[in-house]
Amino acid sequence: NPHVILLIDVPDPAGRLTRWSFEATAPTAVRRGGLRREMLAVGSRVTINGWHARDESVNQGGVRELILENGRSFILGFNASRTPPVP
Repeated sequence: NPHVILLIDVPDPAGRLTRWSFEATAPTAVRRGGLRREMLAVGSRVTINGWHARDESVNQGGVRELILENGRSFILGFNASRTPPVP
């Protein structure tokens, strides 16, 4: 089953970018939730709420919520009544 993968470049305090990969739910669920591809242009600033992958040596995680720079929020993973998996 396919999942949406978000690739995000995160700046560190020195301004160097680190690539992170976040896994969301299925494309159809993301679309039903209101998020469209055109809302996420390259260079968009977003906030991700989620959790780090079990293997903390990799820059990967699961996304629960994505917040656009304008404040609009989308649930892309576990719903609010569930908690993320325990490592």
